[in-house]
Amino acid sequence: MSRVHIRQLRTHETDTVETVFAGLSPTSRLRRFHAPVRRLSPRLLAALADVDGQRHVALVAEVRRGRRRVPIGIARYVRESDGTAELAVAVVDRAQGRGVGATLLDHLVDHARRAGVRELHGDLLADNDAVRRLLARALPAPRFTPDGATVHVSSQLEPGLLTLEDLLADLEPRLMATR
Repeated sequence: MSRVHIRQLRTHETDTVETVFAGLSPTSRLRRFHAPVRRLSPRLLAALADVDGQRHVALVAEVRRGRRRVPIGIARYVRESDGTAELAVAVVDRAQGRGVGATLLDHLVDHARRAGVRELHGDLLADNDAVRRLLARALPAPRFTPDGATVHVSSQLEPGLLTLEDLLADLEPRLMATR
């Protein structure tokens, strides 16, 4: 597989969401959505593409095919009012088992940490051993709690170091607003 490029999903970028969904087998769709989803409804597609980079963050893994980049996975978190965030990840079937999910989650955890998320959590189907192993490697000290047909995973995030670039990027919009 060619080199994987990670970037943020842009607001209302439905074509990328549809491309990744199309690359999922019925089993992968069941594992991602916990239901046999054959197609994304307009409402669900809009919700998955309604990212703002703060409350709802989605990262896209892409590979080069000729002159264009093709999306092969998406990892996301949605912040909740208590400082936690729910996470989800999907990687097209042909790219599974090649480190794409781990790369996406490494970037997602780093982003969440820098954004001040204190905990990431999510649910996976109890028989999804591959994702359980992935989360066990990618998340800091994950806790897995069985709950019938699903398993709840949660991971406390330690705050990352604030860099000068992070501070300036955070302050710039505020400084511009006061001018």
